[in-house]
Amino acid sequence: MKVCTVRWRLFFTVASIILMMMPFVGAQRPTSRPADGHESFQFRDRPIHPACVMTLGTELADGLPAVGAVDVEGCTESQQHPAEFAVRDGWISIELKDGGAFSYRHLGVSPGGTHVLETHNFGGGTGVFEDLLLVRVHRDRVRQDDKIRDRLLMTSVGSFVLGDRDDGVIRLDGNRLIVGRSRYRKRDTIISLDQAN
Repeated sequence: MKVCTVRWRLFFTVASIILMMMPFVGAQRPTSRPADGHESFQFRDRPIHPACVMTLGTELADGLPAVGAVDVEGCTESQQHPAEFAVRDGWISIELKDGGAFSYRHLGVSPGGTHVLETHNFGGGTGVFEDLLLVRVHRDRVRQDDKIRDRLLMTSVGSFVLGDRDDGVIRLDGNRLIVGRSRYRKRDTIISLDQAN
């Protein structure tokens, strides 16, 4: 009888210790939330303006992008592009002044905070040129005349050319971006995100 009582007391003591430690154990687990906290790729409760995304792209005639980072507020309020954009079936689009259109859709964000965007650039001809753009967003502060302003900065950290009307399947699996085989690729391409960040 005494052995049974001792075992039950030992069981309840160990169980109590485990239950008390559970909040601390849970708090130490890594989460899939990005470090920068920007899971939804929005600014002021709306999708980030397509012109800001387009600014980070590479022109067809160029080998490298000319712009590496964009002040999201400054770009959103700029008079250099149409103020309004359309949202349809997950695609955020603008019509361009010289004809054609640009659109993007947010495919997701890696655990380390790299956002994956698929972009379509239609210049008015027969081609619809598709790319993947990898960006990170973070807040900092900047001096504007005699005031300090909080700023949301969007930085390009990579890109991948898909081609004209690419037919491959693209998916984000944690820290891996999988670009499926298509008429341009004989096999899947796997890109590890967040390595250089």
